[in-house]
Amino acid sequence: MSPARRRASAAADPALRRPVAPVLATPVDAVPDGPGLVHQPKWDGWRCLAFRHADAVYLQSRTGKDLTPYFPDIIRAVRPLPAGVVLDGELVVWQHERTNFALLQRRVTAGTGLLRMAREHPAHYVVFDLLADAEGRSWMRRWRSGGPVSPMSSPAQPRSSPSARTPPMPMRRPSG
Repeated sequence: MSPARRRASAAADPALRRPVAPVLATPVDAVPDGPGLVHQPKWDGWRCLAFRHADAVYLQSRTGKDLTPYFPDIIRAVRPLPAGVVLDGELVVWQHERTNFALLQRRVTAGTGLLRMAREHPAHYVVFDLLADAEGRSWMRRWRSGGPVSPMSSPAQPRSSPSARTPPMPMRRPSG
């Protein structure tokens, strides 16, 4: 590959290189309260990082496993985003107005029935954060520069389905 083509390809790849270890919740005795704090609901699903590369979408589990083959519906939802974007969120499957973890787990064992399962029980990607934007700026660089820090403040708001149950929550910078 020529140096010019390598630079063009690198510019369209995410600023974060996989595998990326997501920030996990920390157990506490009491829920903190105060200005500048945002609490997110616990979803009964799988943590997932979505990497929008120039030519593909890659889904990574919390432990670094490739989830891409099991979620064609999420791949279709993330594909319209600009190359370089990295999202952090949770994969869930809804059934009868609640999440169904067993249906989510069946995605990895569905085999030839995967596409039928995706049609009958589509997955949803609840996005928590925009870890890297299309300009290659990571979350921390955007935070320090005063730029957008969540998908709520980004012009591209991915949705895995038109029937998303809960809108994403905005994040605020801590004051002071």
